[in-house]
Amino acid sequence: AALDNLISTDHDINLALLQQSHNERLQNRARLRTILDICLFLARQGLPFRGGDEKDSSSNRGNFLELIRFTAERVPDFSLQMANAGYNAKYTSPSVQRQLLHCAATAIRQHIVLKELEDIYFSLLVDEASCDTKSEQMAVVIRFVSKTTGIVLKRFMG
Repeated sequence: AALDNLISTDHDINLALLQQSHNERLQNRARLRTILDICLFLARQGLPFRGGDEKDSSSNRGNFLELIRFTAERVPDFSLQMANAGYNAKYTSPSVQRQLLHCAATAIRQHIVLKELEDIYFSLLVDEASCDTKSEQMAVVIRFVSKTTGIVLKRFMG
């Protein structure tokens, strides 16, 4: 289609390149949205993402890659998007998964702070624990009274 636009005398090269760039952006966003949905599903269900053997020949490559395959088999547009994506634009690497989950966690925290903490009265609970490996982790919880129900709510923030 892009070649037809370039050959056509009615379109100039700039317009054809802009249209192609716009189409690629839309496909990338659609592919990324589907992958984000898969990440959020696994996180919500408390399921592990990775498998022990993620080679193409493996019978079980882990929940994330198997859900990608499952979705591609059932959604033709997603299958085509994955097939046409460059190797570095598939958005299936562990680092991309971590980034997507981090962005989702940030959005959830912002939602909690902006939507649920409408009242000025709340408490912040912070606790720290260390384990045998000498690493420390901090838990942050916000406790507040819901304006709509009057019930005390707690939200884990990280």
